[in-house]
Amino acid sequence: MEQDDEDEVMAFLDKQEKSDYKNQKIGRPIVFGVNSFLNFVLIAPNANVIIGKDGTVRGQILSRKVMVGKNSIVSKEEYFSKDSKNVKIITEPGDIRYVSNQIMLDLIDEATFTDAQNIANIVGGKIVGFVSSVNGYQIEVTANTSQELSTKIQTLRQSNNLMVEGIFRNYIMKLI
Repeated sequence: MEQDDEDEVMAFLDKQEKSDYKNQKIGRPIVFGVNSFLNFVLIAPNANVIIGKDGTVRGQILSRKVMVGKNSIVSKEEYFSKDSKNVKIITEPGDIRYVSNQIMLDLIDEATFTDAQNIANIVGGKIVGFVSSVNGYQIEVTANTSQELSTKIQTLRQSNNLMVEGIFRNYIMKLI
């Protein structure tokens, strides 16, 4: 059965794979678009799986081939976090340090990923980390200064969303 996105999906296959697909030796590619958030176990041994740019995957994928887009995060753990090595760190008096463009969002146990994404959307944020044991989300926002980050945090706090237990900067702890 031909899908309405057949040309777009077939663009991911090379000439041999297209022939194999036509002869039913391999399955139709499974394509997840840009900024997808996936939390599953996918078993598709005869298909290629394509994760778009800036995707986030938690779980397992068993497939013929997996292609992962630029800036995507893939984890099999119950938690994941975007690497903070190449971000701007703000240091305040008292050696208080935090990431300039990240907010930590703690939600009530009943809140879902969709709830978290809706809250992040208020400030144009993107979920880049998750800790299931506390239903906590790491949100990346556009901010370079302490003031810009504070404004986004205040905006979220003023939304008075009943799903939110806490909104914080992404503090960097100093080990002693």
